[in-house]
Amino acid sequence: MAKNSEVGHETYTSVRGGRHLGLRYHRDDPKGGPWSTIRGRKSAVSDSSTTAVAALSADDQELVNAARSARSRAYAPYSKFNAGAAVRCEDGQVVTGVLVENISLGLSMCAERVALFAAVDAASRPTTLVLAAPQTADGLTEPCGACLQVALELGGPSLRVIAVGVDDTTRLSTVGQLLGRGPHSGLKGFGH
Repeated sequence: MAKNSEVGHETYTSVRGGRHLGLRYHRDDPKGGPWSTIRGRKSAVSDSSTTAVAALSADDQELVNAARSARSRAYAPYSKFNAGAAVRCEDGQVVTGVLVENISLGLSMCAERVALFAAVDAASRPTTLVLAAPQTADGLTEPCGACLQVALELGGPSLRVIAVGVDDTTRLSTVGQLLGRGPHSGLKGFGH
């Protein structure tokens, strides 16, 4: 893992399977607090695959709206990086999740995992995951590695992932595209 320092934040980069998996840990909390936010997740999918929300199917637009609504309920007092997620389950049910921060960073939980865990609680398998979050300098924010690993375990590599920014731009990919060689049990997902 290489460390590059920049003014106001530190950037840690890592290469897996020839792909850049960059995370930017901002240490520029205006209150001077010890909390760091994880932003600027580099995408494994090119920006040329972005589209407007209006171009999505009605089902996907419903999920985007649910994720955006959830985003407004995020608990992000340290980073102000409000994120919400929505999951469509194979039975058609929609469940949501929000980012929940904690002063002890390791206790925070990403919106995507909260929504994926809600799908398990609903006894259903996730088929589509939407993340609504602020865009970063690198573009749309996509699920982190931990969230992608949980998505792989519960929904399999074909689980659809839609990243949506505040400007109505979206990017559609799959867990398999974003986490090409993540550890996988070989199961077809939760409930199978």
